[in-house]
Amino acid sequence: MNILVLGIGGQIGNAIAGRLVAECDLVLCVSRSTRSDTRDGLVFEAGDRSDAASIAQLIARYKIDVIVDVAAYSVLDTEKLIRQLDGTIAHYVLLSSSDVYRQYGLLHRTERGRPEQGLLTETSPLRTRLYPYRAAEPRSPTDPLKWMDDYDKIPIESAVQGLQTPSTILRLPMVFGPGDQQDRFGWAIQPMLAGVERLDLPTNWLNWTTTYGYVENVAATVSTVLKDRRAAPGTFNLVDFQPRSHRDWVGLIAQVVGWGGQVEDVKDDDHPISKATAGLDLSVPLRISGDKLRAETGFRPVVTPSEALSATVSALRSAP
Repeated sequence: MNILVLGIGGQIGNAIAGRLVAECDLVLCVSRSTRSDTRDGLVFEAGDRSDAASIAQLIARYKIDVIVDVAAYSVLDTEKLIRQLDGTIAHYVLLSSSDVYRQYGLLHRTERGRPEQGLLTETSPLRTRLYPYRAAEPRSPTDPLKWMDDYDKIPIESAVQGLQTPSTILRLPMVFGPGDQQDRFGWAIQPMLAGVERLDLPTNWLNWTTTYGYVENVAATVSTVLKDRRAAPGTFNLVDFQPRSHRDWVGLIAQVVGWGGQVEDVKDDDHPISKATAGLDLSVPLRISGDKLRAETGFRPVVTPSEALSATVSALRSAP
């Protein structure tokens, strides 16, 4: 099996390519910043995902069977690409997001109605408002976040579902681990590593229940769906760890770090986390179910929560 990974260089793309290299005949990694190279068993080529014709040339040149698309952010670019490749490959895997759900819109106060208190499944309502990260005014063309104006996985999923080529859509949770540029647990790990005796955190943040996933388990899921024909066509929530409150995550992190301090609930609008989450309704949980993925593909996470946190902590400890 020859695989093309679109979107190499980031945390998730790197993990996927690293896992697949031992399982496939060829793993071709493509991004704009890539130089033609071969290392660690991977083949690297420069390529612009928005230039469908150039990607098609790479597919033909390397006899690609499968595309794993990590960098599908704009429906316009994605439609051009998948129209070009449809029928020329055996399997297309889209990495989507759990931000497609209406519940996510309720969290961001862009949807109306009562939140669901149970687990969100693949058939739960989707957002009715598209392009969740568009600001009131379009971002400047030179703004590095300009891409967010056109980001939305809902229309991309719809386009992919119309393919003749068998496709798998994986809706990811918030992904953490080494290489996480958003440093998702830094708010707890960093002060614990610094040796603070008391960790003051907003009560609503501590009580918020959401779904996190570990980067190596994401890679393992991709490996699983490529081996299991039941996964295509199909849409799955990629859930490796059960939803937990941040209060519970803090307890796990403290055990891994070996931190013996106290967590203090605070109600402080000037707290950095309170400021960062001021636009969110943290009474809205994001509890995602991964039952379908487990039942239909047999996926099981390869890394436990404690192991995932240990690796994350170790990476932060060694960071310059």
